[in-house]
Amino acid sequence: MISTFGKNLKKIRTQKGVSLSEIASGSGVGEALLNSIEIGEKRPPLSYPIVLLIADILEVNVKELIDIKQN
Repeated sequence: MISTFGKNLKKIRTQKGVSLSEIASGSGVGEALLNSIEIGEKRPPLSYPIVLLIADILEVNVKELIDIKQN
């Protein structure tokens, strides 16, 4: 099952036209791992500071990446 974080990451990233390599470069997380998280092959073993970096790169609030339900 794809994690909420993975689904939200892919949705927001593609809507904003940001590549996986841009996120990888800015966050220090490997592009292959990010891809695996997006497609549900791996659960996100990311620390909160890394999630903050990814949110900053995407110019969104962390809550948008980790929320299960958004109103």
